[in-house]
Amino acid sequence: MRGGVRAHGIQGRETPRLMKADLLSPGWLNKFDLHFELPDGSVHTYETVSRKKDAVYRAALDAAAAGEDVAGETAMPSASSA
Repeated sequence: MRGGVRAHGIQGRETPRLMKADLLSPGWLNKFDLHFELPDGSVHTYETVSRKKDAVYRAALDAAAAGEDVAGETAMPSASSA
């Protein structure tokens, strides 16, 4: 995943931008590293797992980055949990 859309979160604050998702370990549970650019320009890596296939999970991440409602489809880490 490249790019990503910077969205505005609660109270108009900028939210982290998903830069890319790396699949680390495929299998029944797929482990990913999600790389976010924070509003201050620093980069934070967040480890996550999903039972969804790689392409389906990445599509859900892209949809969430574009501001689409993906509730129940995939969990996106919030700025407070990053």
